[in-house]
Amino acid sequence: MNTVVLVFDRTDVGLRHIADAFGEAAFVAGKVATVQPPGGRMYVCAMSPIEEGTFDEWPQERIPASPTAFVVDYRETEAVVDLVKGLAPHYEFWIDSNVGRVYSRDEFLNVAADPARRWWGFDGESST
Repeated sequence: MNTVVLVFDRTDVGLRHIADAFGEAAFVAGKVATVQPPGGRMYVCAMSPIEEGTFDEWPQERIPASPTAFVVDYRETEAVVDLVKGLAPHYEFWIDSNVGRVYSRDEFLNVAADPARRWWGFDGESST
C-alpha cells in the first residue's frame, strides 16, 4: 500500500463526511472509512498531523491554523484522483503526496490531469 495525507483547514470534517461524498461506494466501520470509487479501493483514517510530524517539511504558508488530517492507504493512483475529485466540490484541502510534494486541491487536480506529470513520483523520477 501507498499513502497520502489529506489536510483540511477546518475541524468539522470527519470520516462520515468523506464517506458521504461517495454514497454507496463508501462506508465507515469504526475508525476507518473504506472508499471504493471506480479507480480502486482506499482506506481512510483520521490522524493527528502535529503528533505524526506531517508538517515537518511543509512550506510554512501551507500549514493550516486548525488542521484536520486523514491518512489514505491506496494501491491505485487513480483511486486517489477519484477521491480528490469527489471531495473537491465540497471542501478545500491539501494533499501531501508523501514524496516531498504538498498540493492544494486544485494544484493536485491539474497535475493529475497531465499525463506527463506524476504526483506520486519523486522529483527527477522518469515517467517510463
